Amino acid sequence: MESLVRRVMAERAKSITVEAAPLPDFSGDKAAPSFQHQEIEALYRHGFDFPNGRIREILALPRESLVVDLETVLQDAIRHGRFFFDEGATIVEHEIYFPVHAISFLGELGASDSLPLVCEILSQHPDILEMWFGDYLNDALWEPLYYLVAGQFEAAYEFMVSPGVDSTGKIAVIEAIAEQVLQQPDRRDEVVDWLTRVLHFLVESPREDNVLDTEVTLG
Repeated sequence: MESLVRRVMAERAKSITVEAAPLPDFSGDKAAPSFQHQEIEALYRHGFDFPNGRIREILALPRESLVVDLETVLQDAIRHGRFFFDEGATIVEHEIYFPVHAISFLGELGASDSLPLVCEILSQHPDILEMWFGDYLNDALWEPLYYLVAGQFEAAYEFMVSPGVDSTGKIAVIEAIAEQVLQQPDRRDEVVDWLTRVLHFLVESPREDNVLDTEVTLG
């Protein structure tokens, strides 16, 4: 056991991680966003107990305006994420799942044009990502991302080579890209080319560029 611990510690000493930007400042009231469809407010009221009937009701809304509302939800999370870390902020667990719900609905809709905004939220400080997504980020986020990255390999690449982005979000994107091969074997060459480009960029990046993360390259 002592030998194993020493080996793990030695490997950690050789690891490279990005330096995340400080938590953003927050000032002002957390004003509720305005939606075209009042049904979207349900995203703020439910955790993983989201009623199936309400899901069907939301998916039945006009697609174009629904996508706009779902993107507004993500913009709300980006704008107000720091609010929940301020002294005295009250967090009600079932009321902080709205980014998860928004990304899940966007994936269900195949709204690939929303991928850059999803990548923006995945670029937030690791503490904010942990608050919004928790284990979902590592275990299940790749599922809606699978549908979002399908037609957006270049946007996904730009996210992967962005500096100062925590590894967990990038690993979820890699998993979504890799899943394309399992579901669509004819895309194998395209996926391999994409992965090759990403890995080459990362391993050739100087450490001071704050891009290389060995959790990504070895994961």
